[in-house]
Amino acid sequence: MNNTKINAVVVADSINLWGNRITSVVLTYPRIIHNEIMTHRMFSRNASSSRAVPIKKMLEAVRNNTFYPLEFQKAHSGMERSN
Repeated sequence: MNNTKINAVVVADSINLWGNRITSVVLTYPRIIHNEIMTHRMFSRNASSSRAVPIKKMLEAVRNNTFYPLEFQKAHSGMERSN
């Protein structure tokens, strides 16, 4: 059973007089995806720090919304150094 909640909600979407668009979204996704999203420069971003969340609140969040991978990959060569 996979109860992972992935969600995106547009909270504001505006276009100025010169045609520039800005869209604000609230994203909910598993922590495993977080680093991938934060590496893309096209996003101006703000995210809560997992270090700033009290441990009781973090444990409650994990209990209520645990991430379960859909599948695991086999070991394969990637970006590792060979000697």
